[in-house]
Amino acid sequence: IGGANTPAFLIYKSASDGSQNLTDGSYVQIVMTGEKFDTDNACASSTFTVPSGKAGKYFFTTHATFQNSHAADQSTFFAIYKNGSQVSYKQNYFVNAGVHTFEHSVILDLSAADTIKFYIKDDTATNVKEDNGATFTYMMGFKLIT
Repeated sequence: IGGANTPAFLIYKSASDGSQNLTDGSYVQIVMTGEKFDTDNACASSTFTVPSGKAGKYFFTTHATFQNSHAADQSTFFAIYKNGSQVSYKQNYFVNAGVHTFEHSVILDLSAADTIKFYIKDDTATNVKEDNGATFTYMMGFKLIT
């Protein structure tokens, strides 16, 4: 076993993106124009595209912070979309009112030119928080060495 875990990237919702309003009950793609790193220039328009010659198993994690309060027993869904179709989701429950942060991770088999996007569906019309340090709302991923 050897090699590098590349391509690798971390994109995030920057302050210039502003908070993003979520529509009650609908999946919305999360807009992320901030970039901490992107080893293969594979991210554009909030989308990761597998570069030519880089097919394989990939690990992805998503993270979001909600800035408007949710009531207890409300939920939000994080979804990973591959080539326009949902391939993974996680339902998160709010146990009390307040600001909350959730994460979702998945391993996927990908081919060259496959695209990956991060979507959220929420029980309420709320906002996803932005920042300049990639700590509130982001998506990251890398190729696994197999």
